[in-house]
Amino acid sequence: IYWQNPGDSGQTPSVTWNLPDGFTAGDFLWPIPQKLPLASLADYGYKNEVLLMVPLTAPADLKPGHFVRLTCHVRWLVCNEICIPGDVQLNLRLPVRKHKPASSSRHGFLFQATRHNLPQEMPDDWKAFGTVGKKEFHVTFETGAPFSKSATASFFPLHPNQIENAPAQPFHASGTSFSLGLKRSDQLLKNTETLEGLLVLQEKKKPAKGYWVTIPLSGE
Repeated sequence: IYWQNPGDSGQTPSVTWNLPDGFTAGDFLWPIPQKLPLASLADYGYKNEVLLMVPLTAPADLKPGHFVRLTCHVRWLVCNEICIPGDVQLNLRLPVRKHKPASSSRHGFLFQATRHNLPQEMPDDWKAFGTVGKKEFHVTFETGAPFSKSATASFFPLHPNQIENAPAQPFHASGTSFSLGLKRSDQLLKNTETLEGLLVLQEKKKPAKGYWVTIPLSGE
């Protein structure tokens, strides 16, 4: 299935809630996605198994001893050699209690693993900046600390039609900074002042780390 920016094709999963009075639902918390190459194109999404968590807020005057029913309609698109749309109406009846109940080992593991795979905000002491060329964006990140020689980085754009999704992103590290080359999309019809997206750092034999970044751009 697909990330919040599906890339060159695909469709982002969606959910429509029907909640009791006083309850509110937030947006999906998106784990770090993968690039999914397809011929000369590329999508962004997930293989095998993924958990898309949604934060729910209950009303402050909710009292123990009652039950609440949470209902939602979920839509998604699963693709391999062909694409199959899916949708389902789900409902869950939950007791209101003062204490957190014990969770099953399977579900507890899924939530724990997903939380470890959620992107973070870019550290305050990092600096990000970029330049706009005729055919590419050149973006640089200054971290203030030596960059591991075994690490690489990749950028997942939050908005479509800013960069070409399939091409390689040339990576270069030097001292306390690293840079990426991002090919400009042929669909980018106007100047853009920033690139927003997900920076993913991958170090050998370690889990990937993701950071939400906003990169200010200037002309070359």
